[in-house]
Amino acid sequence: MNEERQPNEGDKAKVRRHVVVCVDDEARILAAIRRILRREPYELLTTSDPREALEWIEKRDVSVLVVDERMPQMRGVDVLKVARERSPGTARVMLTAYPHSGMILERVSKGIQRLITKPWRDEDLRRMIQDLVREREAVESARPEAS
Repeated sequence: MNEERQPNEGDKAKVRRHVVVCVDDEARILAAIRRILRREPYELLTTSDPREALEWIEKRDVSVLVVDERMPQMRGVDVLKVARERSPGTARVMLTAYPHSGMILERVSKGIQRLITKPWRDEDLRRMIQDLVREREAVESARPEAS
């Protein structure tokens, strides 16, 4: 006989809420990303300060990091390089209005998993982040549990 059981508090603790961090120096871009992802089951953190995003990566398990390439404080490729060193499991996404820049194309081949061009289609951005979160979940579920 199969029993249907209700989740208990211990089960709720095992449910992981993915963290998505977005960095762009333009407030309107961050507002658009918040609007696009507002109904997704992620904890969404947005900032115009790349150093703040790197601090978040130190303190949290970030699933996806989306970073603008051209910012006054720090280039996106440099943010993603540091993020890769600090959190290799975090999916790294470059957001740029200059997708054909030789340096960006070179960097994509060296570890940036995805490239989003400005302007983007909202559904494409949403789907890409969903795909990256699913990929992360698949990797995590394939790992043997620690005893």
